[in-house]
Amino acid sequence: MIRSFITLLVEYFLAYRVYKEGKKYRNVIFFILVFLATYQLGEFVLFLTNGNYIGFRIAYFSTTLLPPLGVLLVQKMTNKNYYYEVFQFVGAFFALLFLIGPKLILDYKIMTYCIKVYSYHPMISKFWGGYYQFSLLFIVGVSLYHFLRNRNTKVVSDLKYVLFPVIFFDFGSLLLARINPVLSNSIASLMCAMALVAAITWGKLSLNCEFKQIFDIAWFQKRRE
Repeated sequence: MIRSFITLLVEYFLAYRVYKEGKKYRNVIFFILVFLATYQLGEFVLFLTNGNYIGFRIAYFSTTLLPPLGVLLVQKMTNKNYYYEVFQFVGAFFALLFLIGPKLILDYKIMTYCIKVYSYHPMISKFWGGYYQFSLLFIVGVSLYHFLRNRNTKVVSDLKYVLFPVIFFDFGSLLLARINPVLSNSIASLMCAMALVAAITWGKLSLNCEFKQIFDIAWFQKRRE
């Protein structure tokens, strides 16, 4: 519970900072940070209520809307059209299904530091998981393509803030689950916990500052003057 609470505070703080002080891709990164934090809020509700399903509705609604925003961020960085609207339409459909539909998470257990999900509704396990993982792989693939072939140093510099964090929390969580099968039922929880690194990185990108300055309120006040 403490882990999710601290993470949501950090990510909401970063979202606030980006909203007030963001210089690059402010709107997109703001919403990414808000939804990352709101996933943690959903987990916190689950911990606090010992598994009230409303926590899953909050968490999965939020995380389901994240991949399209990642596609949109890559679009803005590369100035290319990668059909963000299609990803957003599919994401919104699944997000609303989680928010107002029937219970789609059928069997789960509240652990000390994470949520273990043992069983999803068949439709979700087949289609939602495919949508989510395909979207992340698409983001990595497009980012890697431009990272290696684009001659615009600004584009390449910005893309590293997408490419490496997504690889870290997506492939990293899958690798940890493969190494330690006990974690295999906690992929969503593990992935979003590891995404804190991405949140800080994206905050740095938007704020256009050093890592050590991200949480330095006095520095932001001085820059505003």
